[in-house]
Amino acid sequence: MYISEINSAKAICVQADMSAAKAFQLIRDVDHTKFPVVDKEGKLVGIVEKSELEDISSSSSPFKELRFSSILSGTKVRDLMNNNVYYAKETDTIWTAALNMKDHRVSILPVVDE
Repeated sequence: MYISEINSAKAICVQADMSAAKAFQLIRDVDHTKFPVVDKEGKLVGIVEKSELEDISSSSSPFKELRFSSILSGTKVRDLMNNNVYYAKETDTIWTAALNMKDHRVSILPVVDE
């Protein structure tokens, strides 16, 4: 069985040059924990974790929200993303994708087209 046969969901992607604040607004209410990062041409360039954005707000200061918003506004997603990203092609078998996830010890494998 090929990935194209079971992959019907469109991934929520964030832009590499998007502010972290805007990215957080986009993904904060989604149950996923990791998101593909794409460049202006839509090419996969990394993965960003929701926890990376949330960790910035870990201060217990009464001005936490202001600090969080300020830091995220001045930070780009590309500064927080992991650019060592593995992916699968729509033409890969599920078995190949599963082995790649195991071999590379990753919990997300974005599916890309040609």
